[in-house]
Amino acid sequence: MRPGNHNLPSTAVDREVKALEEPMQSVRSTHQARLVDHIQSWSNCAACALHNSAKRKVFYRGMVPCDIMFIGKSPDEHEDDTGIPSIGNGLKEIIRATIDAHNAETFLGLSKDAQIAACFGVHSQGYKLQWCITNSVCCYAPDGREPDRDELAACSPRLAEFVYLCNPKLIITLGRVADKAYMKLLSHLPENIRQLPVPHPTAFYNKEDPDLEKKKMILSINSAIKNIFRAQNV
Repeated sequence: MRPGNHNLPSTAVDREVKALEEPMQSVRSTHQARLVDHIQSWSNCAACALHNSAKRKVFYRGMVPCDIMFIGKSPDEHEDDTGIPSIGNGLKEIIRATIDAHNAETFLGLSKDAQIAACFGVHSQGYKLQWCITNSVCCYAPDGREPDRDELAACSPRLAEFVYLCNPKLIITLGRVADKAYMKLLSHLPENIRQLPVPHPTAFYNKEDPDLEKKKMILSINSAIKNIFRAQNV
């Protein structure tokens, strides 16, 4: 019996929750073990000179596996301190206007029982899009410079392995460095993964009309979500 829900009657929703709990936990455990192995195997990587300047490796933030994966440039100083990719206000706003908006709209379209099940974490209808973010390289580059071609190539196997772990349907590359990193992986990735190259959110502030550029990016991401996920009834 769930804490705080002692008076809830047994319903089809409760039975669905119980039926799905065990296999879901098994799937989560498998993914978690693979993710731990991935992090451990790359934590001591010295394939390029960036490991000399980095305090720690910065791997990812969000859910693994996921539906949508963001790839950024490289860790900044704050990420180098924390070991976790940061999400600036620009990207937060974009996620709210795209992924969160999609999830809210789809949730409202579910039946009442399905909404209750979703609130308990049972997403059997697959309504909720999950996302994560990683970088083209997982080590901080001195003075915040862009990683060079050799550094991108050295981190490419790590990025490819992480993409396979995430198994996203859509990869959104943030800026030209991330786009370069993705292109190095292209021949090694499953054909069903779609890519959407967009400007890095920080680039908006260098434009004459930042709000217009942001709206364009939101529109392109929403269009990709509609074409990829709604077509699959996700």
